[in-house]
Amino acid sequence: GKDASSNFILSYILMFAVYMLVIMYGSFVSTSVAREKDNRTMEILITSTSPKALIIGKVFANAIGGLIQFTIILGVGVLGYIINKQNYPQEIIQMLFTGLSIDSLLVFLLFTAVGYTLYLFLYAGLGSLVSKIEDVGSSVTPITMLFMVAYFMAAFALNMPNGLIVKVGSFIPFTAILVMPIRYFLTAVPLFELAISIVLMAITAVFLAYVSIKVYRLGSLNYGNKISFIKALKMIFSKANIDLHR
Repeated sequence: GKDASSNFILSYILMFAVYMLVIMYGSFVSTSVAREKDNRTMEILITSTSPKALIIGKVFANAIGGLIQFTIILGVGVLGYIINKQNYPQEIIQMLFTGLSIDSLLVFLLFTAVGYTLYLFLYAGLGSLVSKIEDVGSSVTPITMLFMVAYFMAAFALNMPNGLIVKVGSFIPFTAILVMPIRYFLTAVPLFELAISIVLMAITAVFLAYVSIKVYRLGSLNYGNKISFIKALKMIFSKANIDLHR
């Protein structure tokens, strides 16, 4: 097994950083989409390009922007550590960096990138269902609550990385973004479990990208009352079934 005490604080710092990254940039994406709809910019954009190109461009632009900002903040933190290394107690240095390996870092980056993209597509889709910017908060509340569940599950994993709920959460695409890296940091995780988890997350991200494009197209045609995400899904898939049987 791994030295859990040496990775506990680092795991918590990384977990909190990813939490802030998703919540902040998810809000940016949904607000940006809603603003375009509120000021009727969306109507102009839709006439000159496809909803698919618009939503993918918006999601990946914000994703890259968030990751760049995250990297800069992380770089400043590392630089500050290097400059002031002699002032830190040896116990803290060991607790932060003993046991941190390249494979742990790669697992963290991979799950963060895929899970981050998954959530941004959800936020973008929800943002397109409102007609006023002030409705964005209530529209994205369900997905924010879902991500909070992932955060609390990961916090539970810090103390019980081998618990059943943690193992299950590390395979659910919406919670694996935080739970699997924490579990990997603190205990031994078979390679096949990592592979299953990331493949499930990637498939879900692709599916949500497809759904978000459909929701965005639906939202661009609706300027009345706010549509719930569940209602939008029913409309999308009922239309898909009608088209399939024609």
